Amino acid sequence: MTDAHALLARLQNPKAASSLQFAAMPSFGKRWFAISLSETGPRSIGEVIITTPAGQVLRKDTFVVPGDDLASFLRQWDEITDGYSGEGRILTDGNPLAFERRRDGAISSGEGNSPCHYDVLGDLAARALGQYVPELADLRDPTLPAILQSNLCKRSIFVWR
Repeated sequence: MTDAHALLARLQNPKAASSLQFAAMPSFGKRWFAISLSETGPRSIGEVIITTPAGQVLRKDTFVVPGDDLASFLRQWDEITDGYSGEGRILTDGNPLAFERRRDGAISSGEGNSPCHYDVLGDLAARALGQYVPELADLRDPTLPAILQSNLCKRSIFVWR
């Protein structure tokens, strides 16, 4: 996912000890997203870059997120990503997402396009940050609850029948 890494490289490096950077590139979308969030207290800072898939910048901006709101979002993000060991299948479609999370002196990261994990992160970001970056609505999928209950996500990758 070199496109995700190129998008993330366009963001300023977060200076806070607790931060999240992620890039999302909807497969059939007209916009790609890179977002950086830094926990800096009561008023935390966010940065967004929205581009076309070809790389043309549509919007570059900063925004302020109340510290409590950002802390809640990051807790939810961490609950989803902590302990996730990756997808055991190769998926050819989806909404690729890559992230880097810094907290407690450690760095975690991930990248993929599994709807069972990465679409959940994109949906979470769209719901939590949509008031600051309305374009993130592109990451919402009204069929996600059904997908999460389907065999695609519920069936073990180790079952071959």
